[in-house]
Formats: sequence, structure tokens, C-alpha cells
Amino acid sequence: MDGKFFVNTYFMERCYGGPQEGGWWYDCGEPIESIDLGICSQEEAEELRDERWEIWRKRNEEEGRRDISSVLSTGQYQTYIEDHFAVAFPSERPHYE
Repeated sequence: MDGKFFVNTYFMERCYGGPQEGGWWYDCGEPIESIDLGICSQEEAEELRDERWEIWRKRNEEEGRRDISSVLSTGQYQTYIEDHFAVAFPSERPHYE
């Protein structure tokens, strides 16, 4: 399927939400790189994502970055295919309900 795709890389961290229910966390992403592929196929977007992910995966490894689900994590680079330019998320801090 063709569409407008962006390959976006974020520096991901887990942020502390609050003490409710024994403590809760949420994912935060800071944009590092956004590549506008224009109109292309999903397959082309996946190919570029895989190429960029390999570069960022090596950087995570070289810097000793652990998965963000680890209590020892200091953040990690992650790459995604999206339909928009990379933007920081969440746009506002979530609230416990």
C-alpha cells in the first residue's frame, strides 16, 4: 500500500507518573531524526526503517543502553514508521485515572 511515510527515530525513556497503585510509568519520546519519504510503498518505508534501526541499534549497544523497561535503563534510541514528522510525546503529562 502506498502512502506518505516518515521514518522517525526517538530517544525513548520511561517517565514516572506517580505513586498510585504502587507506582506507574509512561513512555516519553524526544525526536532525534525524521526522514520524509514522501509517497512510497510500505515495503520501501520498512526497508529504510530497518537500515536506520541498525545504525541506532549499534549506537545503543556501543553506549551500553538497556531496554527502557529495565530499571537500569538510561534511555534508548528507537525507530518507527509514522505518517507524520517526528514530534515529542506525550504532548502533556498523563494523569492517573
